Amino acid sequence: MNIIKTLDQLPEKRPVVLAFGFFDGVHRGHQAVLQACLRLAREKKAMPAAVTFYPHPLTVLLPSASIQLLLSESEKEELFKQMGFETTVVISPTEEFLGQSAGRFLQSLSRITSLCGIVTGENFTFGKNAEGNAELLNSYFLDKGIFIQIVKLEKAKGGVISSTRIRKCILQGDVKEAGYFLGRPYRICGDIIHGFRRGTEVLGFPTANLKPER
Repeated sequence: MNIIKTLDQLPEKRPVVLAFGFFDGVHRGHQAVLQACLRLAREKKAMPAAVTFYPHPLTVLLPSASIQLLLSESEKEELFKQMGFETTVVISPTEEFLGQSAGRFLQSLSRITSLCGIVTGENFTFGKNAEGNAELLNSYFLDKGIFIQIVKLEKAKGGVISSTRIRKCILQGDVKEAGYFLGRPYRICGDIIHGFRRGTEVLGFPTANLKPER
């Protein structure tokens, strides 16, 4: 997996199709967007690249905000790799980046000479105060030779599948329901650390003490 930090680092001579989103959890809705990107890239004989952000943009605009992420950045990148992505663009959003107009953001995309397609979910927003949306993205590139695909939101069990909904399931202890929306069992990863040996010495069997990322 090739990890780059800016869109300017994308290859200039190889066509590329971008999938845009924060993709926290890489749940079934995200997977629909990412799979659409992979299919379009195959059709265009282009390189598929997932474009995501870290940290969460809200924590940049509002430092006191607490966003309980479902995945660490490395876990997210590993899921992209498993799906078949060669490249991930991890943009570190700054106040300047988040404060740019939707038009300026679209202009920066149009300057990517290798760009031949963009795939996003229908709720994708961009630009200051989220003034840009999927419809604006589509209309801007309509006559520029860049194919835009907008993927409808995935729905299940009476509502839209979202990271917020999955977080709520986990906080309520319903990991089975969370796994259903994720499309795989929920898991956490971290380093094995030494504990107080209560498992071995008190319970009679060893346990693993896991220190996950924040």
